[in-house]
Amino acid sequence: MSTNCLSEEQLFTYLKSPYDCNENQLIEEHLMFCNKCRDELNILDTLMTGLRIYGKHATQLVKEGKSLHIKNEVMQRYINETCDEDENKEIVTHIAGCSNCLNDIFAIKKLLYQIRNEPAITKKSFLIAQFALHYPKRIPVVEQEAKDLFKNAAWKEIALFEIVKPFSFAFTGDSDESARHNEDYRKLETDKFIIEMIQPLAKEPTTTIGIVAKEKLEQAKVTICTEKEISQTVTFDNNRTIINKEGMQIETIRYIKVEKI
Repeated sequence: MSTNCLSEEQLFTYLKSPYDCNENQLIEEHLMFCNKCRDELNILDTLMTGLRIYGKHATQLVKEGKSLHIKNEVMQRYINETCDEDENKEIVTHIAGCSNCLNDIFAIKKLLYQIRNEPAITKKSFLIAQFALHYPKRIPVVEQEAKDLFKNAAWKEIALFEIVKPFSFAFTGDSDESARHNEDYRKLETDKFIIEMIQPLAKEPTTTIGIVAKEKLEQAKVTICTEKEISQTVTFDNNRTIINKEGMQIETIRYIKVEKI
């Protein structure tokens, strides 16, 4: 029999499944002779019991409508750790009984961690776009991160079309004129270019991309990304160029990057 005390992880595993634990016999033998581990086991058991009771109470409060779902502005303060003590207590009580809000918090924290540690702008954009797709009600919580990313991308001549739908601050679209002509119209500006996209809705998918250079330019490399990147060299006439992409849905275009040659 080992004379070393049991770890908290061993005690926790034993409490969760005392009959299924592979080490249960050794643990029980140790507990027979170790007052310290027995005391720690009792404390941990009391804590877990309290959490279960607290969780049931919190769940009942949510069901009865006495503990409301966390609003976006409140969740943003919680994520940023700027809540006061009373607000923080309300949030903790709520998420103890609400798996939906708890999952939202985990998803937001995961996203923020990922975009902080991802150097590529286009990958950051993809992560934010995927979050917006799966958590549309929580878009306002990460709006500032999307704004900062969009500005940084525009400075590098990348138009992030994949976040134009959920984050309308970055997007000009559905103009009255395009609506009359039954077209999907989108427009973004970068530091040195204006990029417009038009697709007739009633015909075979063909996207027309118009690019206007804000200063004199003859040629540029244009990269269009859907599932993969496609690059081509284009010539500008009077600082303007048109690219027609047959079979390409406007919805599938993630971003367009323009590089001077």
